[in-house]
Amino acid sequence: MKLIIDRSRWLRGESESYLFRPRDNKMCCLGFYGKACGLSEEQMSHQAFPSEVEGYMTKAPWLAKGADELRSVSDFLMLANDSKSLSESDREKKIADIFAQHGVEVEFIDGGFPE
Repeated sequence: MKLIIDRSRWLRGESESYLFRPRDNKMCCLGFYGKACGLSEEQMSHQAFPSEVEGYMTKAPWLAKGADELRSVSDFLMLANDSKSLSESDREKKIADIFAQHGVEVEFIDGGFPE
């Protein structure tokens, strides 16, 4: 699977992070993934965690798996997405690396359509 994250709609590095934030139509990386899996923006609206959205975890059960003793894969994605200390390039690399471990290729674009 290929996941496209549009930087112009990507919600990142902010305290008020949601899968989908309707006031500005922005999504975190897990919002983009949820949409790619067939979930609607309405379903993800104002939800901070994939586990809060009915059907999300059945579409991506690997997100709930433990990446270490304390955190799930989705926790690590959220930490990378919302960190205020990561540079944009480090954030993108970290997110792409985590998704790649689960067979998802990530492409970051600047609006419009990928080539």
